[in-house]
Amino acid sequence: MTKPTYKRFSSRINLIKQTGFTLLEVLVATSILAVISSMAFLSLDTLVKSKQSLQQVTAELNQFNLVQFQLQNDIQMAISTNQALSTIPEPEFIANSQSFTLLRYRKATVPNQRNRMSNNQPTGLNLTDQRLIRVRWYVRNNQWIRASQSAASPLRSNQWLERPMLELNSLNCSYQNSSGLMQSIWPNSQTQNAQLPDIVNCQVQLANDRESILKLVPWQRAGWL
Repeated sequence: MTKPTYKRFSSRINLIKQTGFTLLEVLVATSILAVISSMAFLSLDTLVKSKQSLQQVTAELNQFNLVQFQLQNDIQMAISTNQALSTIPEPEFIANSQSFTLLRYRKATVPNQRNRMSNNQPTGLNLTDQRLIRVRWYVRNNQWIRASQSAASPLRSNQWLERPMLELNSLNCSYQNSSGLMQSIWPNSQTQNAQLPDIVNCQVQLANDRESILKLVPWQRAGWL
């Protein structure tokens, strides 16, 4: 009677032993898990770096668009003696290949010459007029900087409010005169003291080596005011 009982007990022990994992199986499973984890980590790291790179490119593009908008707004709102000022001691637009300084209307909407005359308002402006500000764009330490001050302040005063706008490697601006010729300095003649260039052309190389050409036309030169 005891022998069948012993056989059943032995078969039960054998069944329990067969349900376990060998050391080799554990090592293989661990190796496969390590490979999968490494691949998942690399994929996640690549995704994070791609997202950071995309965010950086987007931020750079947004900043460049902001600079382009502000630059276009300044150039378009620039004034000339022939258009607005009755008396002025120096040229309103002074420029070279690395910088330019101009007088502009403070706001983007100003009454034109015809509306001022119809409303019996004075057509001439002076440097104390609150609608005018002086703006300067220049390069310093690979930064394109925009500075502004009151039009009543002396040109060579230290009352500029500076704002870094863009990192760049190089800047080369030129200015088209009424004859269609490009020149690196404005004014280049006595007659240009009271004139604005027809076109402001700036070749910009950004810090990421991207190159852009900005062509801007003052409203007065386009005949809109």
